Amino acid sequence: MTDEILIHDEKPWLELLQEVVVYGTSRRVQFRARPDYRLIVAEMQVVR
Repeated sequence: MTDEILIHDEKPWLELLQEVVVYGTSRRVQFRARPDYRLIVAEMQVVR
């Protein structure tokens, strides 16, 4: 069994990384953060 097959099929470790995402915007921009981290400009609004 090659290492590549072992890692793909049996995965001998757990991934314990939790990625932190920080958004910085103007107070005039309103948007809701998406769970898939995509930024869709059509869903954003500029307020006064």
